[in-house]
Amino acid sequence: MSQKEIISLLSREQEFKKVFLQLGNQKKIPYDILLLIYNLLRYQSQKEIESIQNFHLKNLYELTLFGWNNNNIIDLDSKEFKSKLPINRGPEWSIKWSPLSSNPVNCSMKFNILGQIKVIGEKDYLYEKDYDNNKYKQASLKTKLNYINKSPLFEIKEDYDEYLNNNKPDNYSIVIDNYGEGSVIWTNQFNYYNFI
Repeated sequence: MSQKEIISLLSREQEFKKVFLQLGNQKKIPYDILLLIYNLLRYQSQKEIESIQNFHLKNLYELTLFGWNNNNIIDLDSKEFKSKLPINRGPEWSIKWSPLSSNPVNCSMKFNILGQIKVIGEKDYLYEKDYDNNKYKQASLKTKLNYINKSPLFEIKEDYDEYLNNNKPDNYSIVIDNYGEGSVIWTNQFNYYNFI
């Protein structure tokens, strides 16, 4: 079997370490110096990968948050920008709430934020079922956020617009199920629904 036909079962990282150990044995280099060089190269490689990720992340944020006609320069490490990012969320939130998203209804960025706050804060609008009493109660904040995050934005906007266009009727409400999906209920049609 020739040298070229030998297949290694080691991972790329293990092969990299093996090369360093072989180099150290051949040239009689101390392990402390090998370890220092290895860590330096690994750190440099990680920094290069991070810079590539930040480049693409910056482009993604510029496109989704500010649109095509962007004259703003985003510094991902600035305190101003980091304070506006949701905690523990990746870049997918910017794609979901982007004004350029391909939702059937072109929702503006203003509704995305302000409208969601209005929907969450609206009294006698969002309900959830209390399975212990078989009645409906005001939705908790956790349930409201589940509704905002999991329901399609155009459905939330349509339901809320219908609610506002009917002058906020007392008999119109949204009941949120356990999965975050909202259903419209006109209580004058369904008199058997009991509200807490």
